[in-house]
Parts: sequence; C-alpha cells; structure tokens
Amino acid sequence: MNAIKRIAAIDIGNSNIKAVVDNKKITCDYSSDWIDKISSFLDSNLIPNSIVGISSVQPERYNQLIKKIKYRVITADELLKNQKIIDFSEIEGIGNDRLLGLIGASINFSSPLITVDCGTAITINLLNEKNKCEGGVIFAGIETQLEALSSKAALLKRVDLYLEDDIIGKNTDSAIRNGIIKGVAGSILYIVENIIKQYGYENNINLILTGGTSKLIQPLLEKTNPKFHFDENLVLNGLIHLINHSFGTDFAKY
Repeated sequence: MNAIKRIAAIDIGNSNIKAVVDNKKITCDYSSDWIDKISSFLDSNLIPNSIVGISSVQPERYNQLIKKIKYRVITADELLKNQKIIDFSEIEGIGNDRLLGLIGASINFSSPLITVDCGTAITINLLNEKNKCEGGVIFAGIETQLEALSSKAALLKRVDLYLEDDIIGKNTDSAIRNGIIKGVAGSILYIVENIIKQYGYENNINLILTGGTSKLIQPLLEKTNPKFHFDENLVLNGLIHLINHSFGTDFAKY
C-alpha cells in the first residue's frame, strides 16, 4: 500500500464551509459554486493517496460534496468512534463539531477547559481535569437571533453587525446591534462564570473562543476575562489530530 502523502480537513457548518491543507485554507458560503470551489482547492493542494477528513452538520451538503471528491474520505463519525483522547461516555447526543472542538482545544491547552463556539448556535462545552466531557450549553447565535428578530417583528429590519463603543443605542439599528452582540457576550460570560464556580475551577481553567462570529464579541470577553484565548480552527485541528492518531501520521495542525 502506498503511504499517505497529505491530508485535508473540511468543516461543513450551517453558515459556511472551511477546508485546510497544510497551511492553506479556504472559507466560503453556500453560493451556487461552493462545491466547485472546495473541490478545486483540494485538487490544487492534494496528491494521490491523500485523505480528506470531514465533519458536517449538514448531511445534504456532505452528500453533494463527496460526489466531487476523488480522494479517500473519512468522516468524523469514523474518527471519533474509537478515539481515547477524551471521555464522552456520559454525554448523549453531543454533536461531532462540539466533540472535535474539545479535542482541538486539548492539543494546545491543558484541561480543565471550556470551549465557546460562536456560529449559528452558541455552544459552551466543559472538559474537566481528567479529560472527561461534562456536557455544555446551547443557545441561539448572533446571526440566528438577528434573523429571528427581523422575521418576527414587522418593523424591525436586519442591521449590519459590528461592535459599538456605547451600550445604549441612539437609534433602532444601534439598539438592535448592541442588544444582540452585547447580549450574547453577557450570556457567555454569565454561563462561563457559573460553570467555573460550580466546578471549582477559579484558578486553573482555560477558556477558548472559536467560531464564525466570535470576533464580534472577542474584545468584550477578553476585556472582562483575560483568560479567554482565540483559536478559529478548533474543529479542523481536532480532525487533523484524529487522522494523525488513527493512521500513525504526523501532519502539523493548521
């Protein structure tokens, strides 16, 4: 059997898709040509005997994509089935993206740790000092809250999202923007603070922030709690780590 020459990691999310090969990365939304963009990226950077690891929360888009991939595909389900890095034995129904995020975080940060993934949903996940997942919290993300508000309230429209200095809005757009962005930041800080208190981790916890909208709230979280670290590639690094572990390879994290 020929040796594996290279790997790619792909994260198919609700809002966008990310792929990495070595130190090269592509991120795209689900416009009409997204499949061509991803397959072209793979063909430009992979060679025969390569492996493509895929995590997906979108089964239909996963099925569309793999029809265009000419390399060996291994899913997150396969990679996670026999992994011994983290104990998930007492958690039911947890998504692969959350599991891979914890594995990705554990590469560079010691446990106990909390990951905060800001995407379509906000997920907050706790890994204890014995590398056992204790579970987590899920609530609507920034874009999801904005979409719900604009679709349910006839007089409230979608607004551009960016971080303002003042917390009080002087007009409706500003009030919506501040309410959602700072409301999400406040929710995260409240939940994280109470997890830390409940488990007694006041002095030895790592907090890792990731996800597509995380940069909107990163300054607020870091200002309030300087223990927050930002790593935008937790899921991708988790995939790469599991492929290395499963196939005895030594590919660098992204």
